[in-house]
Order: sequence, then C-alpha cells, then structure tokens
Amino acid sequence: MAAPPDARARRIRAGLALAAVLALGAALRLDRLAETPAGLFADEAAIAANAWTLGASGRDLAGARLPLYSRLRSFEVSGQSGIVSQPVFQYASVPFVRLFGRTPTAARLPAVAFGVLGIAGAFLLGGALFDRRVGITAAALLSIAPWHLHFSRVGFEAVSLPALLALAAWQILRGLERPRSLAFGAALLALATYAYPVARVFVPLLCVGFALAYGGRLLAKRRALAVAALVFAVLELPNLVSLSMGADRERLRETLLPWADLRRERAVGWLEERGGGSPLAASVLADRRLLVPFVFAWNYAEYLSPRFLFLEGDPNPRHHPTRLGACPLFYAPLLLVGLAALWRRRREPASRLLLWWLFSWPIPAGMTIDAPHAIRSICALPALEVTAALGFATLAAPALAGRWRAGSRAAAAALAVAAVAETTAFVRFYHGEYRLSSAQAWQAGTGPALREVARRRHDHPHSFLSGGIFGIHAFALFFGDLDPAELDPRKAPRQQLEARGYRIVAPGEAVRTAPGDLWLVSADERRSAPWRELASFPLPDGSPNLYVVEWPAGGAALPHAPDAGAAARAGPSSSAKTPSTSAMPAARTPPPGGPP
Repeated sequence: MAAPPDARARRIRAGLALAAVLALGAALRLDRLAETPAGLFADEAAIAANAWTLGASGRDLAGARLPLYSRLRSFEVSGQSGIVSQPVFQYASVPFVRLFGRTPTAARLPAVAFGVLGIAGAFLLGGALFDRRVGITAAALLSIAPWHLHFSRVGFEAVSLPALLALAAWQILRGLERPRSLAFGAALLALATYAYPVARVFVPLLCVGFALAYGGRLLAKRRALAVAALVFAVLELPNLVSLSMGADRERLRETLLPWADLRRERAVGWLEERGGGSPLAASVLADRRLLVPFVFAWNYAEYLSPRFLFLEGDPNPRHHPTRLGACPLFYAPLLLVGLAALWRRRREPASRLLLWWLFSWPIPAGMTIDAPHAIRSICALPALEVTAALGFATLAAPALAGRWRAGSRAAAAALAVAAVAETTAFVRFYHGEYRLSSAQAWQAGTGPALREVARRRHDHPHSFLSGGIFGIHAFALFFGDLDPAELDPRKAPRQQLEARGYRIVAPGEAVRTAPGDLWLVSADERRSAPWRELASFPLPDGSPNLYVVEWPAGGAALPHAPDAGAAARAGPSSSAKTPSTSAMPAARTPPPGGPP
C-alpha cells in the first residue's frame, strides 16, 4: 500500500535533511585531516603500521595470525609489553591503509568513517526513541560537537563506540516491532565490547536500561529474545576467552581503581589536604577498601560536573581541543530543557531508557584513574545529543499558548544562532590556535623527519634514531623505507630495526658513532653535541623540534648517546607507565608533549 503524499513528502524532507547533516559532518572531519592535529601521535602510527601488516600477510607485527587483540610491540622499546589494539578499529583500519598507503590521512580515515556512521546512528536512535525531528537535530548536534568531531579526526580507537552503541540501541528498539532486529541489535552490542574497554561495563548497563524500560515488551517476544541472547553469547565468547588469557590485563591493572596507583588522583589530594584535621578523611586514606569507593564517587561527580562538561574538560591536550568544556556552551540550556522533558515524560519507556543512559555513562570511566578522561567517557555520546535535541524540539514546538509559545520559539532560534556562532569559532580555533599549541603533544614533525632519514640513510655508514622520541619504533615502521610486513616477529623491536639498518639508542646509552653517521635527534639532543645539521623539522609555530644530523668528519667518536637530562626526557618518549593515549591514563596536568 502506497504511503500518503504527506507522509512521503515528510520522508523526502527528512532524507534531504539527513543528507545535508552527513555532508556537513563529513566535511568538518575531512577538512585538513592530515594537518590538524599537527602530527601523527605514536598510538596512531602503531595501529596503522599493524593494520598495514595485517592487510599484507594476515599476521600482525607480533606474528599472530588474524589475532583478536594485537600486541603493539613498538611500545616494548619503552618497557611496556602489554599494550594491545582494540579489534574493531584495528581491522577497520586495514582497507584504508592498504588503499591509501602509510600516510597520516590513511591512519585517520577510519575515525572519519566511524564519525559519520555515528551521526547516522544518532539520527536513527533519536527517531526511534522520539520522532524524526529529534533524530535530525541529534544528528546535527553530533556532527558539530567538538567532543565527537575531534575524535573523528584522529586515529584513536574509542570513536567507534558511539556509532556501535547508537546503532545497537536503534536495532533493539526496532525489534520491539520487528523481532528479527533484536538479533542484529544483540550482535552490535557484542561488537561494541570489542571497540573500547569501557564498553565491557557499559554494554551490560545498557542492557539493564532496556530491561527496566522495555522489559515487558521484550519478554512478550521470548523466542526472538532468546535468539538475540544466543547471538550475543556466541559473539562475546571469544572476547571473554581472550580477556581471561590476559589480553589487556596489564593496562587494566594500571587504570582500574582497585589496582591502580591512586596517589595522583584529585580525590586523594582533597583527602590529604584535610587528613590532618579530619579523622574521617584520614581513615578513608588509610583503608583502600574505603578509598576506592570514595574515588569512584568523586570521579562520577567529576564527569557530571559543569567543570568537565562546560568549563574545563579533560586537561590532556590530545583529548580536549576546546578552550572550555567537553560540550559547547549552547548545549547547557538544551540539556536542561531536555532533562525536564524526560522527567515529565518518565512514564514513557523511551524517556526511561534515555534517563538511564544519562545516569550510567559516567560509571565505566569513573572506575578508572585520571578523571575526567574524555576518551573513556565517550559512551556519553550520542545520549547527550539526543537529550539536547529533545530540548530543542520542546522549545521549537512548545505545548504552550500566547506569549509563552512565542518566547519559547525565540529561545530555540537564539540557541540555533548560538550553535552556528560557537561552531564557527571552534573550527577557527581548532585549525589555528589549537593546532599550534598542541603540536608538540601530537609529535608534529616526526613522520617527515623519519622520511628524511629514510631518504638519506643509504649515503651514510650507520643510521641512529633517538630513543628519546616516544614511539620511535612505530614511526620508523610507518614512515620509514622498510615494509613492516617483512620484519621478523621473533625478534625484539630494537633488533627488528637493527636488522634493517636502523639502531634505536636510548638517552645516555653507551654507543660509539663514527664520522658521517646519520642521526635523528630532538632539539635538546641537538644542542648536546657538535652535530652537523642536515635538516630541521620545527613545530608549526617555528619552535625547535627535531633534527636530522650527522657526526662531523673531524669530530671524535661519541662515547654515549646524547642525553639532554631528566627534564628533557620527561616528555612522551620516556613515560615509565603510560605508553598509549587512547587507552592509558593522562597526566594530571600534561604540558604539551608531556606524558599521554
């Protein structure tokens, strides 16, 4: 039976609006993708190099055939052996790297794809919960949200999670009318647990939310529900087996509150300030059984605080690209109106589910150190956008009369103008001031410097790479003149490169170098010896950064690798604990180029 003309016209308008939103989202994410952020961080290079090898041979850099969790062996150079990549983003990266080569654009295109998919997911979820207007508005908000936009432009694994969560929730909601969709929703929920570690906690929480909101309707479809549960169990079993065998174990023990070092936590600092005059604070500090729940409660409150959401955000410059909070300021009134609307409609299952999502998203991130952490709390998206979209729809089409109705619509129009203005300002800031101020944190210049070393090294007797450059092994694989797929996985990472003519030298390591030897060194190391400079790679603002140099013909042999001192080695290359920004904790107040 054909749809009525009015319904068909509404679908066409919705389709055109969605196409425009997707085009906007894609344009914002593709614009100057290789230039902003200014540099490819070590995590991005390691994942992309591993993807290249998987695509070439079906084996990862550790030699495992199509592994579920790939060991990122590049970080063994810094003494960390338990760093793994997450399967969803790792395997999604393979076609992009194989098609576009070992370039920054190829390393970041998977994030763009997941970002655009997340925008579509927000539309589908908002429409399934409420109506098409909410869906379109939620998609539009996510397309310009700095939190989502930034992570859709960098090769960090967590950006795949919002898309999978939105699509899974949409399919489950669709399954209330079309039971077969429940199995697809269950499959997507299982897949989400392979996207980023916090999903292993959030996915069960989301299932609880569906049970609370739609339990009766789901139980009425027992057969479809049983099939969905079976699909989830079958797909989740490999994950459980891998995790039980130790995948992610070292990283989780360093980040989860029960085992992690809590001395740098804000909650602990707050207790220490009061410990001398408060027996209660002293007793909490002295008993870890009390301290862990206290830090969790503190962290949970941090994520819901205006300071994180609207004022300061995450202190790590790689996680947080704005002057203000994680969300733009125009979100604040929209979220307040949306929350009020949800509470007023709390008897409706859709409102109860979204309220549960808003309550539960800080829980997984709150269980880890270094709150607030914008990557670990990414499961807030797109629930925040759907709530804000409901707020906008409530203002734009209020159930009021007279002057109140006109005032509500005027407020909606004013917030729409504010959204355009704030987004325009953010884009200008992001590609301007942020690109410059965060360049060192993003290891700008490392890729071009490695390519210069590769171009020159055959004219020099030996080639040395400074181990003071964080992730130097990953950069050599991704930007150098060797094929990562041809390395011998049985060898240690340093030995792999030595067999191909590169030697990684730790700061202060005893090493003899002869005249004409080629080196890649940092700015501090450049000043530590009388090198002959061949090429320089400054930061975008012109600050000294990396140099390709050679030992002069008239110089004596260099008995030790350049050692710029402990202060120079406090950058991302020498963090004793945290090699990976997309999965490990950030420093409390990281300077540009400080620990990830």
